[in-house]
Amino acid sequence: MKVSSSFSITGHHIEHILVLVPRVTPRNMKCFWGIICSILLNRSWRHTYFKFLNNLTDNIYVMIVVKYKRWLKD
Repeated sequence: MKVSSSFSITGHHIEHILVLVPRVTPRNMKCFWGIICSILLNRSWRHTYFKFLNNLTDNIYVMIVVKYKRWLKD
């Protein structure tokens, strides 16, 4: 069975796609690693960061469950 596709990517489309791809610059990497190293090296910051992530996931879970229960109720 032969499947024909009318979808094709031309050079013009690729240029538009590449514009959307975020570019990694040395400045971006320096900022990223500066934040990560600060969190990893400073114990109180590390604990605060992971506590924040834990609370964030808990809040998202609760919001989903509450909306689901309201949806079932209606």
